Amino acid sequence: MASSSKDVTLRSSRQATASSSRGSNKEAMPSGGPVGGVPQNGSGFKRFMFKISEKVGSRNKTEYSAQFLEACKEMEKYKVVVDDLCLRILGVVQQNPRFIPQPLGKMCIEPPPNEAPFEGLSVALAEIQPFMDSKYDLSKQQGISDKLAKLQREFLERTRRCLHHLRTFVSEEYLNYEQLRRDLERSRQEMDFSKHELKNAKNAEQIQAKNMVYERASKHFEEQLQKVNSFLEQFPTLRESHYKDVLTFFFYEKKYFDDCAKILKGG
Repeated sequence: MASSSKDVTLRSSRQATASSSRGSNKEAMPSGGPVGGVPQNGSGFKRFMFKISEKVGSRNKTEYSAQFLEACKEMEKYKVVVDDLCLRILGVVQQNPRFIPQPLGKMCIEPPPNEAPFEGLSVALAEIQPFMDSKYDLSKQQGISDKLAKLQREFLERTRRCLHHLRTFVSEEYLNYEQLRRDLERSRQEMDFSKHELKNAKNAEQIQAKNMVYERASKHFEEQLQKVNSFLEQFPTLRESHYKDVLTFFFYEKKYFDDCAKILKGG
């Protein structure tokens, strides 16, 4: 998916021997803390200036393939669509926006006790009954409200279960993908910086040391790239599971309204 050159031209063995004999003049390779298990090389200032030069385009950097970038773009566009889909489904089920979490997260949309519509109606009927004449018995209507309230709470919880794969994608899987992309970009920067340091090595000893750092950074980059690719390869499977979630929701939505109609009809 990404290309990088590892061709390094070593100096002559005569120069290497002469360099190794000058023990007091050896230049130690600077090192920093590890990034993803890969030792960093170069001072913080040099690394900072290297990143700036990358941003302004004065240095070449490892480019990802067009296929890889397109796959990432498709995944990111899909996340926007999934967010909108989940928000609209939850808006159908829970029509009080106060109880729709932002961000969606675990999608817990159940209201507190007695704040669901039919629960509130049942409470109101019970409170007004003492003020009514005996011929205006609201116990039947209160019983219907109690049944509808129970049915609605069950539907709210069932909707959340129906959207299990969508919920997991929003609250966990896509966040993991974003972290993988950040890790990949850091490893790419580390590899490119190591390559830059290798090209600017001044003697055979530095070339050997910096080449080892570059090889480790390159290996780490390839590992991170493979992790992102592995996630992207799951995309068709994820979409299929999300499609099934939506179908399951519509099945239980129809069942909910059918059950509500039976309660209202049966009284």
